Amino acid sequence: MLILAGAYVYEFLRLNFKCLLPSIPKVNSVYKQNPYAEAEFRFEESKTYLDSMDCQYVFMSEDCSSIIPRVEYDSTFDCFNGFVTPIVDGIPIENAFHCKSFEEFQDLFNTNSRSGLVNVHMLQPISTPSCVKPSATVLSAYGTDSKVSSIDVLKRWLMIFFELRSRNIFTLGFSTDGDPKYLRAMRLACNFFCQKSNDQYN
Repeated sequence: MLILAGAYVYEFLRLNFKCLLPSIPKVNSVYKQNPYAEAEFRFEESKTYLDSMDCQYVFMSEDCSSIIPRVEYDSTFDCFNGFVTPIVDGIPIENAFHCKSFEEFQDLFNTNSRSGLVNVHMLQPISTPSCVKPSATVLSAYGTDSKVSSIDVLKRWLMIFFELRSRNIFTLGFSTDGDPKYLRAMRLACNFFCQKSNDQYN
């Protein structure tokens, strides 16, 4: 979120959501050791974080927030951030925009839309006796638009669930706002008023 939305937006959210996000100096120090890549799902880092407090149960949250559309070059990964991240079977493609010439960069601008939203996945550890109030951590963040489908959302949730489960982390639920595509994904996941089982989307 700090990378995609900027320091002012991040600090505003941090001050209004107590104990939710770490300070900017803390994020910068961690980023230098293990930089964030757009659309990367940080499952191993999450596993290490949960193991540090002996926690196996988490609750996931996902939401979009408006950002100023802009494209920036990330020298760490030699790619451009700020375009709408491609989605394949519900999964965003990590660091999708590389180019080696000005012509390729010009083609990127002509054929790809700039993202006006940032989609953030947060992982909230469930409190345990040894860790009364654990802070949430960012699992992934990437630029997007409002054209994602409910099936893509459901497939992404299933991917997150099984990736965490393979690391012995149990996801108790997903939360988001009242966006129709998220509500429909929840209805499909619960088989409420559905003619087809969600097994078909695995």
